[in-house]
Amino acid sequence: MDTASGLAGPNKEEGVPHADGAERSPQTPTRAEDQHAAPLTRVQREQQDRRARRQARYEEVRVLAAQGYGYRAIARRTGLARSTVEHFARAESFPERLPRAPRSTVLTPYAAYLQERWNAGCHTAHRLWLDLRAQGFTGAESTVRNYVRAWRPGPSPRVSGQEAPRSLLQVSCSPRQTCWLLLRAEEDLSADEQTYRAHLYRACPQMHLAQALTMEFRTLVRERDVPGLYSWLHGLTLSAIPEFEAVARGIWMDRAAVEAALTEPWSQGQTEGKVNKLKTTKRALYGRSKFDLLRQRMLHAG
Repeated sequence: MDTASGLAGPNKEEGVPHADGAERSPQTPTRAEDQHAAPLTRVQREQQDRRARRQARYEEVRVLAAQGYGYRAIARRTGLARSTVEHFARAESFPERLPRAPRSTVLTPYAAYLQERWNAGCHTAHRLWLDLRAQGFTGAESTVRNYVRAWRPGPSPRVSGQEAPRSLLQVSCSPRQTCWLLLRAEEDLSADEQTYRAHLYRACPQMHLAQALTMEFRTLVRERDVPGLYSWLHGLTLSAIPEFEAVARGIWMDRAAVEAALTEPWSQGQTEGKVNKLKTTKRALYGRSKFDLLRQRMLHAG
């Protein structure tokens, strides 16, 4: 039978015994399987998008490493942490993320019942929540809604192959939240947060450099890399960011203390904790305590 007839329909010789003696029906063509495949859920789509972005970063790191760039230079160019760059550069193939072990939640005892009701056709979160309440569930309706969200099919792809642009108003962050958003790894961000951060990079190109320098500083502090500190300070001077240049000048003026912080095993944390405790105790007395009373409060506070 030629290829064309094979694609047109199943083999006419049905029930042909195989080597194990069992009769098997001919397989359905692969194209038909693709056409009838179940649509991906929203969570599965987001997982695929994150994996694709992570794989693109991995390939970028591999290309830069093959060109002779060092780990620190690659981290500065890509905005990745130095440890991530080293992990990607040493991996011979794309390192897949290990699946997380499922955590026990307040819905865990009701997971089987919830799955049964969902398979029976009840897809309304409010109705499911009421059913679970009758079973003894004491959690909120939002807990059930978030739990079944992963079971809902995602939006169908556009005919043109392009996804509809996400509204930047879906993520509204304060300056403090934006700061922490820039310090988190990209694979830990949601699709809306990644879109928001990409918009920040376009609106202020210096923000990408600022993020890379901040991540590099965190890495060298954790690794106690004194030579890397001075390379980092040189990068601050060349960054043309006034705030970073001011930080560089301050560290240069107090570089002996900074070097000691990276090389010595001692920490100033306990002293700072005592100072914070003293200030908190004094403010709790509304500034009316004399030294003897404040001393007694500190000694007996535990």
